[in-house]
Amino acid sequence: MAIQKRLLAKLKSANAALDMLQKGKPLDINDLLQRLTDAQSLCQKGLPEAAYKKYEEIYDGLIMAIKEIQSGEAAGDAQAIIALCMELLQHIVVETIKEDKFKKEIFFLPYKASMWDSLESVWKAADEDKENCIAYVMPIPYCDRNPDGTAREWHCERYEFPEYVPTLDWQSVDLKAWHPEVIFYHNPYDNNNRVTSVEGTYYSSNLKECADKLIYIPYFVLAEPNFDYDDPEKKKEIQETENKIANFVLEPGVINADYTIVQSEAMKQVYVKILARHTNATKEYWEKRILGLGSPKFDKVFGSKKEDYQIPEEWERLIAGRKTIFYNTGLSAMLDHRKKFVEKVRSVIETFKKQNDVLLWWRPHPLLISTFRSMHPELLAEYEEIVNTYRSEKWGIYDDTPDMDRAIECTDGYYGDWSSLVHLYEKTGKKVFIQNCRAGKNLFSGISHFMDSVEKDGYMYFSENSFNGLFRYRVGETKAEFLGSFPGEEPWQGDLHRNVFVKGDKLFFIPINGHGISVYDCRNSKFNLLKIPGGDDEYVHYMQCIEVDEKLMLIPVNLNTPFAFFDLKNEKIDYIEKVSKEIAGMISHPTRYEIFSLYGAINVDGFLYLALCPTNIILKISLRTFAVEKIELPIHIRLRYINYVDGWFYFTGMNHVIGRWCETDNTGDIYDIPYEATDEVVPYIQLIPYQDKLILPSGREDRFWMFSPSSNKWENLTYNFPPGFERDIRGSLLFLGYREDGENLYLYPRAGNGLLRFNAKEKKFYFEAIRYSSELLNSLGKNIINHVLDENRITFEAVVSIEDYLEYMKTFDLKAEDELEERLIGEYIYQLIKEGV
Repeated sequence: MAIQKRLLAKLKSANAALDMLQKGKPLDINDLLQRLTDAQSLCQKGLPEAAYKKYEEIYDGLIMAIKEIQSGEAAGDAQAIIALCMELLQHIVVETIKEDKFKKEIFFLPYKASMWDSLESVWKAADEDKENCIAYVMPIPYCDRNPDGTAREWHCERYEFPEYVPTLDWQSVDLKAWHPEVIFYHNPYDNNNRVTSVEGTYYSSNLKECADKLIYIPYFVLAEPNFDYDDPEKKKEIQETENKIANFVLEPGVINADYTIVQSEAMKQVYVKILARHTNATKEYWEKRILGLGSPKFDKVFGSKKEDYQIPEEWERLIAGRKTIFYNTGLSAMLDHRKKFVEKVRSVIETFKKQNDVLLWWRPHPLLISTFRSMHPELLAEYEEIVNTYRSEKWGIYDDTPDMDRAIECTDGYYGDWSSLVHLYEKTGKKVFIQNCRAGKNLFSGISHFMDSVEKDGYMYFSENSFNGLFRYRVGETKAEFLGSFPGEEPWQGDLHRNVFVKGDKLFFIPINGHGISVYDCRNSKFNLLKIPGGDDEYVHYMQCIEVDEKLMLIPVNLNTPFAFFDLKNEKIDYIEKVSKEIAGMISHPTRYEIFSLYGAINVDGFLYLALCPTNIILKISLRTFAVEKIELPIHIRLRYINYVDGWFYFTGMNHVIGRWCETDNTGDIYDIPYEATDEVVPYIQLIPYQDKLILPSGREDRFWMFSPSSNKWENLTYNFPPGFERDIRGSLLFLGYREDGENLYLYPRAGNGLLRFNAKEKKFYFEAIRYSSELLNSLGKNIINHVLDENRITFEAVVSIEDYLEYMKTFDLKAEDELEERLIGEYIYQLIKEGV
């Protein structure tokens, strides 16, 4: 016990002084009295009241006796009194050594007041346990760093903590001498953070010498991991996600801690795997040190009410009964998007400025300006100009206080970057809308998006990709006509149909996310739904259709959806159970989404060749006997797309390559795709043969290539993109569907702002924006947008625009059933630590 050790040291010092007094050596009796008084005060502080009682009279008697000696009242009895005092002091020492009621001392070392919520509920639990614990809060100094890593400016935020939190001055405490039982901290970086650094004394490597136990609790909450570690085909995906989380795990504060407390058991398992892989310690070692007890940050959210917080009068006047939106601008978005981040902030402020019924409560990350200054100083002046203008105009709230929880509790909705704050805010039950720095207009901007189309009687028919709607437009015109919504499907359902086919007067729409095949009769304008039994999500997912003997072979995304033949003539569906069973016996996790990719199948000479995504395995299926052969390619490629030209199979891969394979002699080649981006997004999905060339339409990158296998050369066609063509929905796949028509290649807009036609002979692009009427969008769009926002606690910009979200929030009220109950994570953490875990 820390108090017990310090008390015994004081008693030893008092005993030495008393011994000197007994032997008649020179001694300042005031010094002896002070030592005894200090010892008594520490004893009283360190023991529960009942336990202290047995010491109180002895200390009082000792001090009174020494005072008698000092005053001369003891006279000739002085030596006898000193001997008695020696005896009493020895008795106190013996009892103190045996005493088991001493309180634990726990230090909390926050550095940012705004991050105090990650420790507060643990401190509260400790502070309220007066019988067993003494809890201290000591805010520690930190500096902002220059780009070269040197300290630019030092801070200590002691006086920014809530008034109900008593704090110690770090300059008056020698932690090493004090040596409490436990130290809690929330900064894991030591010297590894390029933006800020706590003072070196408080690096975790140094704190190990200052306490019996170090406990680290992250100041953030991450997205919950949802990994299937038993699925070998998920290995790379899991590895990539773990590598991102590892940036938060492989820090000195985690390595040096006796215990690290994370938000959940699932997160604990990720921490343990990362640490076991990157350190010399075993999995069993880290299993004991990483505790998935939950984040105290949740306690603050669950336990707070609006009336708990003081709001400045100026802010109250601005709110004045209006809905208030918490606008959070974070570090990751700024580092990822840089200039576009600054432009987005400016745009958002202009959007809110036009609102009369909704108020902006802007609360940037407390380290945002420091991060600009350290990482991107070239953008700092422009960002500060935006901030200064906003603050000077005083039409919205600018919150740079440490109290993040007040902003969470006192606002009606969230808009901003994806960060740990999102995981807190969604617990309130209020709506969360995630900012997209590249977002343009919403899905109801008036521009169509579709994956396939079919021509009939001079019209092109298509299923809108963004919501449930059948449209047609006359060839050569740009205005689309709404024919109705597909029955049996949700009105807001996007990515509803993958392909469309025509037979007589009827159109047949094959679902990629639907309940069956949708049928539209052009002659009598009637809809019908041919239901297909779905998987766990009650939907069926077909990624491609192959025409075989006047039937359509429906190829699923995974085996939750059955392989099937669809007869266009009699509208009958026959399930091919043999194929599903044979494939299920060949691969692990056949229901994982997705094992078969868009454009991942092709019919060659009576055999279906099916790319198993994302492996280098081909399944060869006889369309006569339905026997399935498993072929492992001699080239390393994570398959996406497959095509066939002049005896060669061509593939696109998820690892930014294309490959080819000759089945006859089982040989193959790999060609690198010129791709500059560093993320894992697949840039190209389709691989379209044209004469002796292969055309690669852009997936997510705004690029377009033509490849010559004979010369192994690439030709960049992007410079020919026509004026006016741009992405309409940022971050999504630009094209998925296409149609070849002679020399023309039509690319259907999934995320672009129109139909793109490429004339391969001219090597030239032509652009047409197929639009919807504003009257239709006003009626249809509003209903669908409201449905999306009603059904989802978290919504992403691009599906819905910021203007849509603000309009929705004007009438949104939190329902009682959406509010979550208070939890006691901090209390649980404290009790386990008190008991020694």
